Amino acid sequence: RTVLLATGVVDAFPAFAGRDECVGISLFWCIVCDGYEAIDRHVAVVGDDEEAIGTAFGLLHMTDRMTLVTGRRRSRAEPRRLGALEQRGATVLHGPVVAYRHDAGQIRALTVGPSGRGGEARIVECEMVFVSTPKRPRSELARRLGTRADEAGYLVIDDAGRTTVAGLYAAGDTTAGHSHQVTTAAHRGATAATAINHDLYDPVERGDQ
Repeated sequence: RTVLLATGVVDAFPAFAGRDECVGISLFWCIVCDGYEAIDRHVAVVGDDEEAIGTAFGLLHMTDRMTLVTGRRRSRAEPRRLGALEQRGATVLHGPVVAYRHDAGQIRALTVGPSGRGGEARIVECEMVFVSTPKRPRSELARRLGTRADEAGYLVIDDAGRTTVAGLYAAGDTTAGHSHQVTTAAHRGATAATAINHDLYDPVERGDQ
């Protein structure tokens, strides 16, 4: 018997009323998938981790109207990285996003809270928002069964999708080395299914004896 796990990840999207209406219209998280839609538009990136900064640099190839909102009063990002963004024409604002202003799925502006005591909220007008979303792999079941995972909780597999537990396979975003792409997940699932079919043969059929 074998089991193939394709349990994916949990994304921590920003929480605000009407959010789901904005997804895919003006709220995004993958520059690889949707970056082309930012061409010549006013774009905001929310986050201060390396994913957000990398997204901001990438978007500067699409538009010269780009604002990075760190989402925190004190950023975790390296000052040199933020400085490099500013040198390339981006605006960097420190502070939490306290409101997403939108109508009919179209985000119009972000309200950014003050970066310190006594400061004032700021309004960032924009047409698109890319958010850096923390991801948590749904790997609890596999780890309870003894499967090896990396430090972030993603399952470690071989080239055929085999985990470190015999008979247990995994594919897609819950595995280490994932790319969070549907096409990649489908490919890895097909690869694992092919391996399962082969592994279910008896030793003589597999050529092991």
